[in-house]
Amino acid sequence: MVLAEVARIFPLGKRLPEEEVDRELRGIWPDYCQLRRALVDYEFLARKAGRYWRVG
Repeated sequence: MVLAEVARIFPLGKRLPEEEVDRELRGIWPDYCQLRRALVDYEFLARKAGRYWRVG
């Protein structure tokens, strides 16, 4: 539930570079890399070639 709310800060389907994703997540959680990985692991964000986007 919390990850779903965090994912909503990213526009649906818009591909963003890792640096931009990290910049947004840094203000939410000290270990923003762990948060980014969790968003991908639980399929709130997809990743390919260093770009991230929110899915469904």
